[in-house]
Amino acid sequence: FYSFTSGGEALSIAAAIATINEIEKKKVINIIWKRGKYLQLKVRALIIKNNLEHILALKGAPCWQILNISKTKNCSDLEIKSFLQQELIQEGILWNGQHNLNFSHTKKDINELVQAYSDILPELKAHIKSNTLKKKLRGKLITNIFKVR
Repeated sequence: FYSFTSGGEALSIAAAIATINEIEKKKVINIIWKRGKYLQLKVRALIIKNNLEHILALKGAPCWQILNISKTKNCSDLEIKSFLQQELIQEGILWNGQHNLNFSHTKKDINELVQAYSDILPELKAHIKSNTLKKKLRGKLITNIFKVR
């Protein structure tokens, strides 16, 4: 005889097995990686097209990408990130500097993000070049919440 809290609870195990079966049947992992690769290629092409490679770099795996932002002579990395976040929110895209893809993201969703970057990156470049980026920020700068202490 043994007894412990939730010892006979098999519902969670059954749910996990059913979820794994759906992931395998629908090829979820392959689809996420394929859509992520598509997004990576499109965003990297836009970064190059706008000559922003010295400021923006997309890093990470296709399923989880981070946009590394470097400061410029006149703009901090947080000013650039704040501008990007502000403008993407205006396009209806909630963004925090990374792309965490999941199975519900469709190619249409990804194309909307790519189009938003296509509209915003030339603006970013122009504001950095003319030193007007700070004037275009409509709120407080975002801050880094994780810091080396």
